[in-house]
Amino acid sequence: MDKIHVFKNAYRKHCEYILEAVVNFQFSDVESLWYSFWNSSSENRNQSDTLLTRP
Repeated sequence: MDKIHVFKNAYRKHCEYILEAVVNFQFSDVESLWYSFWNSSSENRNQSDTLLTRP
């Protein structure tokens, strides 16, 4: 359950950054914010997949 809270907090912060970029008309930042969040998540996903694999 703790991993869910960590993801929720990281995703909330990510959304805040996206909203701030849009409100300030910094649309070029949106792509890099989106990519950096989901790219780092995919790196962590490999570790999570290993932990979640059934024996």
